[in-house]
Amino acid sequence: MALSTSIVDISPQRAGQILEQTEKLGGGNFRKLNARYVGVLVDDLEAGRWEDGSCIRLNGDGRCLDGQHRLVACVRSGVPLAGVVLVEGAETAACVDTGRQRSYSQYLANLGERNSAALAAGLRTLLMYRRGMFAMGVSRRISNGALDTLLAMEPGLRRSVAVGRRANRVVTGSFMAVVIHVGSGERRNEFPEVQRPTEEFVRQMSSGAGLDELSPVLGYRRRVEKAKDSKGRSTLHPKEKFALLIVAWNAYVLGREVRSLVWRGSDENFPTILDWYEHND
Repeated sequence: MALSTSIVDISPQRAGQILEQTEKLGGGNFRKLNARYVGVLVDDLEAGRWEDGSCIRLNGDGRCLDGQHRLVACVRSGVPLAGVVLVEGAETAACVDTGRQRSYSQYLANLGERNSAALAAGLRTLLMYRRGMFAMGVSRRISNGALDTLLAMEPGLRRSVAVGRRANRVVTGSFMAVVIHVGSGERRNEFPEVQRPTEEFVRQMSSGAGLDELSPVLGYRRRVEKAKDSKGRSTLHPKEKFALLIVAWNAYVLGREVRSLVWRGSDENFPTILDWYEHND
């Protein structure tokens, strides 16, 4: 069969037929199915985030060489793959667009976004927090489409990322960005005065100077320092570091003194970030 290329919409029925044909004839060039990735694609299809231009390759007898995960997601979601570049008569899975997802930080950098890597990490952390993934202790691949949608909904995260980076030597930047964004960053435009306590929290965390012995910020700094090994590497799990930062922020919001900063992991619910404005009216 001669090589041919066309732009088509693949229905769930057609996707199922291709998968059946591929299995019947002994498979194409399939990798082991990645259930997490299929789940991400299903979410994108159901939410209308499918991006046109994806490439699917079939060989001369109709077996799929490239596009297994997308076809499976189409079948499971019941949503057609719109605007697919369908290559028929191929002999290899090589494709101009291999289906490998460009990192979101690369995508942001190409758009000229400042702090692209930090912003991408902040968006991913914020989405995981919003979806309760830290609380449930689950990890799931997040698509670029989902991150793009979140950035459009919460553009103020850019500012929170820029401010949070000032404490990078002490705190994971994405964790700080999300804490100050959820804790007060969302109200910056409506209530400019919340910038002061937010930025003061970051300043204290960054410098550590002049802090009271019972300051929650000092408590966090000491807890993180204590958890370093002989080579200066942190022994804290990222989830614990994020939870401890939230505990410190919440105490800061409520004006509470802290003798020792503790989060008991599985014995304690993942903390919820308190809103500065709601507690300091």
